[in-house]
Amino acid sequence: MLLEASNRIGGRVYTVRDEFAGQTETVERGAQWVHG
Repeated sequence: MLLEASNRIGGRVYTVRDEFAGQTETVERGAQWVHG
């Protein structure tokens, strides 16, 4: 059984795609540092 406290599956970092000035921008949200 998997129980999540939010309406999506995943950790604290998630990707948001928004449109700014006619271009689609990708922003990683939810954490201060993303190590990869």
